[in-house]
Amino acid sequence: DAATVSELLAAGSEEAGIARLSRFAAAGAADVSLRVRPIGNGRDELIESSRRTRDFLAVLAPEL
Repeated sequence: DAATVSELLAAGSEEAGIARLSRFAAAGAADVSLRVRPIGNGRDELIESSRRTRDFLAVLAPEL
């Protein structure tokens, strides 16, 4: 049971994201809801950030 948002948040490098999501899987999480929050300045950077994160998650999902 999470007491704070930081116990649920998966943010940072790809390695940090993999580690956090792997801990969820190891704890037995069968269903996970994700919200991609793009980071950048301006529309193009935000779109690229969102695309990069979604691509990362698509590759990672089968491994978990």
